[in-house]
Amino acid sequence: PVVVDNDANVAALGEQFFGKAKGIDTFVYMTVSTGIGAGIVVHGRLVRGASASAGEVGGRGAAIYASNTTDTN
Repeated sequence: PVVVDNDANVAALGEQFFGKAKGIDTFVYMTVSTGIGAGIVVHGRLVRGASASAGEVGGRGAAIYASNTTDTN
């Protein structure tokens, strides 16, 4: 079978089976690419959420603010 999913979820599964998260049953894989998102694995299972958008932050009205902490006075 072929499964299509978003980049963060697929990357999290890749890390779980072949990468740094191998042997870890609960972790979050963060990604910043086409948006800001995360693949969330809890007790070895990918968490999708009620609307299949668990971990998806970007593209939903989220904003990231940067502030300049250098005092110029």
